[in-house]
Amino acid sequence: MNLPIGQKLRNARREQGLSLQQLADQAHVSIATLSRIETHKQSLDIELFVSLAGLLKQSPSELLTSTQENEASSHSLMRRISSLDFSQRMHLWSQLAATAAERGKERKNPQRQIAMDVEELLAQMDFLRAEIAAVSLRLRRP
Repeated sequence: MNLPIGQKLRNARREQGLSLQQLADQAHVSIATLSRIETHKQSLDIELFVSLAGLLKQSPSELLTSTQENEASSHSLMRRISSLDFSQRMHLWSQLAATAAERGKERKNPQRQIAMDVEELLAQMDFLRAEIAAVSLRLRRP
């Protein structure tokens, strides 16, 4: 099911246990503004969207893609990587780092390289956050 962004923001806020007041204060917007965004009565600019995503510990891409797309791709990859033992995971990360280093040598533009490195690190952080969340959920289940 592809929920509107406002509904995804509301769900994420509730998952974090935050009230409208708390999130509005952190985002420096009024409760009314946040409520209208969550109920899809007001659009939001990209700066506020990114700010809310960060406050809710969500990546903007998670909020923009459908839940099914996120779950299917991330769960499949997470299952495959989490099924590896520690040495296999370390080998995988080493191979990825080596591949990234090789690509870096081919690139001429240092600013582009930095941007690509940042994107890669953010992707790795998103993966690790998702893996930690999955483990946390498994630990909470009776």
